Amino acid sequence: MPNDKIGFLIKQVHILQEQRLNKKFERFGLTGAQTFTLVSLFKARERNEKLNQKDLERILDISNPTVTGILNRLEVKGLIKRVPCIHDARIKYIEVTKKAIE
Repeated sequence: MPNDKIGFLIKQVHILQEQRLNKKFERFGLTGAQTFTLVSLFKARERNEKLNQKDLERILDISNPTVTGILNRLEVKGLIKRVPCIHDARIKYIEVTKKAIE
């Protein structure tokens, strides 16, 4: 197989996998990316850790604009809230809401 097609094939597998995950989580009104974000937040909550947007970018290995979009949609759905840091108002911690926990 020529090397120039490998990248294309990897991208196709990625797209198919993403579609599969989105279909799986559709019944909850979530995408795969939103679900993985919530899972990361729940894991942090279990460890009594607070995560901010930069932490989620690093954990999920996705860009700032992508995380912003995911968080905005989760906030509109009432599943997360942004809580300002007491020591630095520029930092907002992301917390799951009671609705997400239920």
